[in-house]
Amino acid sequence: MGVGIVFLVILQVIVISQLLAYYPMSDNNSENDKESISLDQVAFSSSPSSGYYPDQYSEPSYEEKYDGNFIRTSENSVSTFGADVDTGSYAIMRNSVTYGKLPSKEHIRTEEFLNYFDYHYPQHSDDDFKVYTECGPSYFGEGFHILKIGIRARSISEEERDPTTLIFVIDVSGSMESSNKLELIKETLPFLIDQLTDNDRIGIVIYSSEAEIVLEPTGLEKKSKILNSIESLNIGGVTNAEDGLKLGYEMAMENKIPGHITRLLLLSDGVANTGEHSVDGLVEMIQEYRNNGIYLSTYGFGMGEYNDELMEQLADNGDGKYGYIDTITEAKREFIRELTGNLQTIARDLKIQITFNPDIIEEYRLLGYVNRLMEDEDFFDYSKDSGDIGAGHTVTALYELKFKPTITENNYANIAFRYKEPKSGGSIELNFDLECESIKNSISQTTPQFRFALCVAEYAEILIDSENCNSKILNIIPMANQAVKEFVYKYPEELEFLEILEKANEIQEMENN
Repeated sequence: MGVGIVFLVILQVIVISQLLAYYPMSDNNSENDKESISLDQVAFSSSPSSGYYPDQYSEPSYEEKYDGNFIRTSENSVSTFGADVDTGSYAIMRNSVTYGKLPSKEHIRTEEFLNYFDYHYPQHSDDDFKVYTECGPSYFGEGFHILKIGIRARSISEEERDPTTLIFVIDVSGSMESSNKLELIKETLPFLIDQLTDNDRIGIVIYSSEAEIVLEPTGLEKKSKILNSIESLNIGGVTNAEDGLKLGYEMAMENKIPGHITRLLLLSDGVANTGEHSVDGLVEMIQEYRNNGIYLSTYGFGMGEYNDELMEQLADNGDGKYGYIDTITEAKREFIRELTGNLQTIARDLKIQITFNPDIIEEYRLLGYVNRLMEDEDFFDYSKDSGDIGAGHTVTALYELKFKPTITENNYANIAFRYKEPKSGGSIELNFDLECESIKNSISQTTPQFRFALCVAEYAEILIDSENCNSKILNIIPMANQAVKEFVYKYPEELEFLEILEKANEIQEMENN
């Protein structure tokens, strides 16, 4: 086993800290005079690559995705997408690299790489969410700038969280036999259960050839009964995910309590071979229950036979989070550190719309969010579903921009956010301008969080083999190392990312030789 793999595995068992630091800079607070700015004066960092943000490993079926080409503002100056807090794609990549392979590009979704990290956005408990923006030259594409948009939802205490009924829908079919599937589920669910209170309840449905109830919704005062039910699970049969979801939803409806959160957690490798098991075939059922206040989150387990697309799309349509659990450390992240946010929604159907000034911006492209793109008119349509943001959750998006040579106006874009208040259903809209005076003149003036986000996105775009990318993993390593070095506090996942880059670079060089 190589040194890189050993070190990566060691890092994965570090206990995740909760320290926050380094407040990113906001671009919405300047009122200076509007003087002309020449972009010829902008200092670009030299780099052997030009272009933005490649492929290897193949397992699950996944349709080819449009990876985001440039759009000229003269043709369309408005970009609209839904928020996303999924992180499964990043965890799948890490698992693949750990075992010595670069993942297939079908697994890579740039936004899930970006949203694996929180970029030290400060926690708060007042506004529903706060927005942090920063714009500066691109390190990887000379002549281009990057606009980084960050959101953090307000945090709430455990006492403030609404009582919750969780229905575990657990795949116990034959494909779940390996140690990193059902056995890992049995090992990790106790972490989640330990975070719940006596006001919460857990029900358990299992499915293989058919579905059955293992445990009716049971209060946490009977924790030992819940844990024993999980420990008793055994493998057997083919996979009928449709029956499992149906029975789980029926249990949830029968036990729904006003004022309580009701959510299904699907724990599976996503492989189904009987009953309805296509995304399109299951979506109608999931959306119907979602509209009745029962939401679905999905957590993937295992590699080899694993259907990433199904798990991701089911969560998206169920207004839940999609995560992938490959280690105990990742389980603790999802089931301990992120649990409150994964349960308690702060902003429902959050939509983001950027209107670029065509007199200043020549062209732009959004990195990732392919599954979340929306028609511009959908921004104002109350009925259009979008992503939900939970307590303390963060969302980060990057745009690559090409400015016109000379700027004679002050505002280069307007950002608008539209979402529903979860309990009242009322629609809330916020918007503000981005001013040219706030643009950083050189990469060295940008925050380390900005540069770290560039490295994460560049890595994802390399793995996608984006037509807008002409870079190698090796090119990312120096700036990523420097960015993390400048963090006042360093999260284990940030240090782990540096190790992943080193290992992925070794794999890429071996594959290219």
